[in-house]
This record gives sequence, structure tokens and C-alpha cells, in this order.
Amino acid sequence: ELSASEIALSLGFLPFEIHFGAFTDTARQIALANTATAVKWRDTIGLNKTAIGLNTSLDPTRILVVKSGTYLVQYSLQVTNTQVANDEISIWIRRNGAAYPNTLKQFYTGAVGVKNFFTSQAMMVFGDDDYLELFFSVKHNQSQLLKTNSLTNPSRPATPSAQIMLYRIQ
Repeated sequence: ELSASEIALSLGFLPFEIHFGAFTDTARQIALANTATAVKWRDTIGLNKTAIGLNTSLDPTRILVVKSGTYLVQYSLQVTNTQVANDEISIWIRRNGAAYPNTLKQFYTGAVGVKNFFTSQAMMVFGDDDYLELFFSVKHNQSQLLKTNSLTNPSRPATPSAQIMLYRIQ
């Protein structure tokens, strides 16, 4: 079995390119009722040919794709509800400022104290220098993106409020 560096060394070039990005956020993110709110990305897990960009409000919401192609996009949001009644949350992807077809997901949150983990994926086509944003809205002002701190007995790592991963497949 050969590694990528051994292939590149023997051929004099690398016969494939890897383009990916993985981003998280650990801050509490709140949306006003019936208002589209872009998820912020403040932490980078790993990246190659992708980057975090600022929106017009100078918030880090845009994920910039340098290389065109078809990408697998996977995300997850940890949502908690601060009220007794259930709430409804909508999550969708925008590419270059426009809603991307068939990416809307709607979920109901549990009652107060329940942590919900909402996840989805999409195959998306990007051109050079396109960007995507993940948006959410709530029906009532009671749901928010919230992280889980590190836990003990047994020791467990923290869970971010938001995660997203892009991986170029073609």
C-alpha cells in the first residue's frame, strides 16, 4: 500500500486532488422568530481549498469553495428549547446568496431541556469561488443552537453547537 506522498514522489506529481473543509462553532446562536439566520463558523477542523468568509455584516458565515466541482455537504446542529412547548426549526443551504433547491429540512424540537441533534446532507455543484451558507429559522423565539461542555465520569469531549463538512467528490 502506497501513501499519497510516495505516489507523488515516484510519479513526479499527485494524480488526484483533495478538496475539503470541516468547520464548527461552539457559541450559542439565537434566531428571532420567523427570521432567516446564518450559522456562524468560528473554528476550523481541517481544510484544503475551502475557507471561512465574512458576510455583509462581517460575520463568519460563508464557506468559500476555491475549486469547482460536485461536493458532498454534511451538517449537524445541536438545538435546545428553552420553553415547555415544542418549537419548529427550519434549516436550509444557500449557495451564493440563493436558496439551494431541495435542501430545506424542518424539525420539531423537544420540550425544555431536551437536546436535539439535527443532521442532513446534500450533493451540491459549485463553481470556482462560490460560497455556501447554512441558515436556520424558528417558529417561536424559544430554540437556539447550543454546545455541550466537556463532561466527566466518564470523561467525554464537548459537542459543538454547529458542524459542517464539505468534501469534493468530482
